Amino acid sequence: MPSDTASIYHTNTEDKMLFKAITVGDGDLSFSLALKRAYPQISVTASTLLESRSELCRTYSNATVTSKELLEQWKERVIYGVDATKIEEKITAESEEQKFDIVLFNHPHLGDKALLESEKRHAERHYVLLSHYFYSAKSILKNGGRIHICLCGLQPQTWKIWNAARNAGLQIVAEESTACPVHKWLFKEKPSYELADVQPHYPSKRKYRNGKLGSKHFLARYGYRHRRTDGDLFTGSEFEINVERSVNFILEEFPCHPSVTTDTCITSASMCHICKLHFDDPEQLSDHLRHPAVPDPVEPLSPVKRTPKPSNKNASKTPSFKPLAFNEATILAEAQVTRNLDSKRLKWICRQSDFPLSKIFKSKKECTDAIKRGRVYVNQIAVLDDSRIVRENDTVSLVNEYASLHKSTEHVNLPDSDGPQDEMM
Repeated sequence: MPSDTASIYHTNTEDKMLFKAITVGDGDLSFSLALKRAYPQISVTASTLLESRSELCRTYSNATVTSKELLEQWKERVIYGVDATKIEEKITAESEEQKFDIVLFNHPHLGDKALLESEKRHAERHYVLLSHYFYSAKSILKNGGRIHICLCGLQPQTWKIWNAARNAGLQIVAEESTACPVHKWLFKEKPSYELADVQPHYPSKRKYRNGKLGSKHFLARYGYRHRRTDGDLFTGSEFEINVERSVNFILEEFPCHPSVTTDTCITSASMCHICKLHFDDPEQLSDHLRHPAVPDPVEPLSPVKRTPKPSNKNASKTPSFKPLAFNEATILAEAQVTRNLDSKRLKWICRQSDFPLSKIFKSKKECTDAIKRGRVYVNQIAVLDDSRIVRENDTVSLVNEYASLHKSTEHVNLPDSDGPQDEMM
């Protein structure tokens, strides 16, 4: 949108009646910009955990354009170094005029390294993140303000959003699909703000709009793109940024009641009063409160070192993988073989449109790699042969974890993969 058109909607942040929104953890700032483009009459403050604009633009190359439009055309603020669990440390909101009507956070994620320890640990980290985000966001809300969080898949259940909300004295008042028009949940009262027309240069790439990444988002037509925390350094497959079954949760404070107010909860010297986790001693608790939810560090991926093929003709030319025990794996998709698929090859079945696993595999190569690297199980037994014949009523499961290499083959060339390089070893 030309700057002269944007100036028509220039918002006065000192206006007490103005609807004020703030985003946290907004990656390339495309959500903040899309929200402003869609509802030009409201104020949208964007914030990011990254410490400076230069770091933001190094991480997300398109942020050069998004931040420029927010700052120069729309005259909005971008605040750097904002920790979603300690928003109040960067955002001054002492008076009601400085506070916000809503705080928004899309797809919070600390990284997947904890999954190497256990799924339980991974879930606990994100439960802590939600708990401390809710607690912090309350401190910058106007009276009657709301908190937003967008989660996908089984995250609401495994990350215990209802427990985290209750601990913060909040209740979930709405759950809406990301395809739903934003004004249906953004404003508490019936909005007087009109939805702006979509300009030709607004829409994001088709894959962000057509549901290819799992869920359609209403603001994609205004330029929103869901991105990974590692930005341009991300080299994984589209499956790894899949946000299937995404839901916008809207939370408000409970009416005053002793059973839900955090101040009246019984706490011990070694329990966090926010997330209710227990620690071995007060020093551990103190460290936790200083840094409750630290994201995994984002580092450039080193290329995999490939050694020459063995000269010995009798040496194995393909690596030998050791699959994870089924009961230790994280199931992503599972389906039973129906009569019409009886006696077909596994790799063919997994690519059929009426078979649930096909929604995850975007190519034949991706499907074959998953089978050969121990991610596909038949009747809870890993199958490394993609030509395996499956029968009616067999249960086919896809898990998140790759099989590990046997030590005796750790120097053998590995097959190429669509996944991130650091997962190949």
